[in-house]
Amino acid sequence: MTFDRDGWVTLLVCIGQAFVPVLVNQLLVKEEQLSAWYTSLKKPKLITPPPIAFAIVWSILYLLLAVSGFLVLWLGDPNTTAMQVGFAFHSLQLLLNAAWSPLFFGAHRLWAAFIVLVALLVLSTVAMVTCALATPWSLVGYVPYVSWLVFAAFLNAGFAIANPVEDESHKMLNNTLSESSL
Repeated sequence: MTFDRDGWVTLLVCIGQAFVPVLVNQLLVKEEQLSAWYTSLKKPKLITPPPIAFAIVWSILYLLLAVSGFLVLWLGDPNTTAMQVGFAFHSLQLLLNAAWSPLFFGAHRLWAAFIVLVALLVLSTVAMVTCALATPWSLVGYVPYVSWLVFAAFLNAGFAIANPVEDESHKMLNNTLSESSL
């Protein structure tokens, strides 16, 4: 199989697709909003990487996911269910990934973001398995990505536990309980 013009187009489309969550985050979460709020949060007891680490890690992970998606399309047999289902799950998990940052950083809904992250972890694991059926080479992006999602879920839960009053959904629940006890 030669890497021709179609290969480059497919790779560029996969890179664009993989960075959709970044675009959504840039459109929905304002930088000044993010910085002030995030720095005011109590950090969980477990290791919290510095903010720059997230940008670096996520950039690498999105690029690896683009490569994984490309490999599924390029090396997978288009006539097989494995390739079609694998790429469909790959695409779905990227869409769900785009929901996390606006919930966590934009809406300050830490527990809601955690639930999305757990769902993303499940969907990404399904994507990893189905993509690996199309081509085992797709694991190059999914193994580090799913591993990071596990860490991110623990970190997200840690932030939610350490900052219960910062979570808007927690405030709403407290207000509802207070009003109902009057």
